[in-house]
Amino acid sequence: MTNGLMRLADLRQLLLDMERDFGLDDLPEQETRLLYAMAMQTREKSEVSLVELQEHPLTADISRSTFFRALKHLAQRGYIEKTGLEKRAGYKLLK
Repeated sequence: MTNGLMRLADLRQLLLDMERDFGLDDLPEQETRLLYAMAMQTREKSEVSLVELQEHPLTADISRSTFFRALKHLAQRGYIEKTGLEKRAGYKLLK
C-alpha cells in the first residue's frame, strides 16, 4: 500500500507540475475536469455536445449550475468556444 501510495503521490505531483506548465494551475478543479473531459472527447472529433460533456465520468458529479458556470468561464478565458447559437450547441477546444 505504501509503495502504491508513493507512486500515486509522484503522479499527482507530475500532474500539478504539468498543469502549471500549461497555465491551468489557476483554474478551479471543476473547470480543469471539464477541460480534460473535453480534450478526451475531442480526440476523434472536433466538437463535443453538452450531453457528452455532462455524462463524461470526469464531470458527471458536477452540479448543473457549477457545470454551466465552468463552461462559461472557460469560454471567457479562451479555452473553449461554443460552435452554434442554439441553446444545446456543441463546444470545441481552442487551446
